[in-house]
Amino acid sequence: MKPQNVTHADPHRGVLGRINAVFALVGLVVFLVVAGPVWLWALSALARAVIPAFACVVLLLLPGLALLRILWDAPLALDERLPLALSLSCVVPPLLLLVGDQVGLRWGGPLAWAVLGACALVALWPRHKAAQPEGETLPVSLALLLITVASLAVRLYATRDLVMGEFGDSVHHTIIAQLLVDNGGLFRSWQPYAPLTTLTYHYGFHSVVAWLSWLSGMPVRLALLAVGQTQSALAAPLLYLLTLRLSGSRPAALWAALIVGLAMAMPGYYASWGRYTQLGGQTLLVGVCVAWAALLDMVGEPTPAWPSLARLGALAGISTAGLAVTHYRVAVFAVCFVLAYTIYVLATRVRSGRSFLWLAGAGLASGGLSILLALPWLLRVREGKLIQISDHFASQNIGTEGANSIPGVIVAMVAPWPLVALSVAAIGLLIWRRQWRGLTLPLCAALIGVAANPYVIGLGGAGAITNFAVIIAIYMLLAPLSGITLAELGAWAGRLPWGRFLAPVVGVALAAWGLTWQPTYIDRGNELFLPADLAAMRWISLNTAPGERLFVNSFPAYEGTLYAGSDGGWMLTFFSGRTTNLPPITYGSEAGPTPDYLLRVNAENAAVQAHPVDSPEAAAALKAAGFRYLYNGPAASPGNEYLDPTRIDASPLYAQVYRRDGVTIWRVR
Repeated sequence: MKPQNVTHADPHRGVLGRINAVFALVGLVVFLVVAGPVWLWALSALARAVIPAFACVVLLLLPGLALLRILWDAPLALDERLPLALSLSCVVPPLLLLVGDQVGLRWGGPLAWAVLGACALVALWPRHKAAQPEGETLPVSLALLLITVASLAVRLYATRDLVMGEFGDSVHHTIIAQLLVDNGGLFRSWQPYAPLTTLTYHYGFHSVVAWLSWLSGMPVRLALLAVGQTQSALAAPLLYLLTLRLSGSRPAALWAALIVGLAMAMPGYYASWGRYTQLGGQTLLVGVCVAWAALLDMVGEPTPAWPSLARLGALAGISTAGLAVTHYRVAVFAVCFVLAYTIYVLATRVRSGRSFLWLAGAGLASGGLSILLALPWLLRVREGKLIQISDHFASQNIGTEGANSIPGVIVAMVAPWPLVALSVAAIGLLIWRRQWRGLTLPLCAALIGVAANPYVIGLGGAGAITNFAVIIAIYMLLAPLSGITLAELGAWAGRLPWGRFLAPVVGVALAAWGLTWQPTYIDRGNELFLPADLAAMRWISLNTAPGERLFVNSFPAYEGTLYAGSDGGWMLTFFSGRTTNLPPITYGSEAGPTPDYLLRVNAENAAVQAHPVDSPEAAAALKAAGFRYLYNGPAASPGNEYLDPTRIDASPLYAQVYRRDGVTIWRVR
């Protein structure tokens, strides 16, 4: 028996065609009128970047379509197949880099294009029989495409003039992706950008960035922005898919896509933090959840077919392995979903000991495959400090002492009360209708909450998974549940005179409202690296000796355990080749050239900043550490930086050698 399509009969199918036809037509008009500047910019940008755009599309579609062609037997409508392919495509680059590392294969543009060519042959080879179920999927697919395009356009527009990603996380993300490109795959040495000697940081997002750079020739710093904003926009079709698979309602799924694509702050606001690795993990998470749900559903059948079961198990195992190397915390989210869905299957479908053994066997086999595929990477993780850091969290219960708290402003931004109310109503509706499959999502959220705060059940380890990481992912819960409630309200209104037009009118109004603020939602106060920094670093490359050291702004972070940067000077080594006092923040989790490297970096920064910058003691400390120059960029996040231009200019200890557009460089006399 082939795997069954688990999407239920759509309870709102009678009005589906009318709703989506009006929704798509009016929505297109709104997009053209309300977001006119965005649309005009997007068309001109596309004309200038045809090759990168094409490379991004094929990279995010063909590998996933090939995996589905080989490993997914059940019919899939277009509005399910394409979103699922978008998620699963992100599995392929990191796993291929891991395989390449084991066999000594160096990746690059020609080889990446060859792989995509092979994926195209597999995915597009003519089928002997129809693979898509019948149904009214074209109108809803067009509406979903419109939402996704609008979401992508406003996200790219909002970041169009960034030189690189915002905030501190973008520093090491850019460096890791660049090193993947430079080394043709995985690496251990961070030279020439930092004297670190291990790579244990999850690298899945960076591998997709590297592939886009290989395929298109884009600079890594810009490819990172492109992939990050694209994956942010893909939340719309991915949550459409997840909502559809769990609720069986296309209107509910479409509402979920609209909410997350144009009406919520998350995940678009991730760009303000450079939180792209978690976003990359959550992009893959949907594919992992759908694959495991399909596998567990098939195991729950009376007589599951071995070949189809094996293929689905392989897909679940492969996707889970890809997620494991893409984001460690999001991998825990996936475990929580699998556990929640297993509870659902056990409660509703397993009626015999034989079925239970099938369930346990399939789960163990797929889980074992994922561990086997990720094992080379898991062994590498021991080389850095991540295991020791995790042990520290587990033994000290960091999260119970306030480090795991969440600012109220963040909660209000990511979980607005209207969506919370709609979500609570959806849970009540699902319980009333006994639609237990849909309740796996809130159950999963509850399990994730326990994983982040294990002390609530008497366990240790609080803070290893932060509440911040959990709360900024809550859009994956609120959007689907809100969509379920809105679809029910729309169906109820559809029974009233002219009521069938209410849902599209509300939807279009919601989209119009989102399009008014989404283009400017990025917090530009987190932009550390500005165009003026790039110009200054070109000057440094031309006017200073290769061995010169420059002191840049830094401040104690993570309760004083590490130093972080507050302006573009943090990327000085990356862009100019000169060394500074400030490596990427990963010096806290990776091994350095000596066991005490972290302590030496901290001590060097502390020795200088222990004195006012215009004091003889500070100048002496700078000279003792070999610093010949000071660098102050135009950004300041946080403010009150150590390098104060007013005090330095007035001091005879320093001589100004460069000042332009907010960047100042001084020579230590």
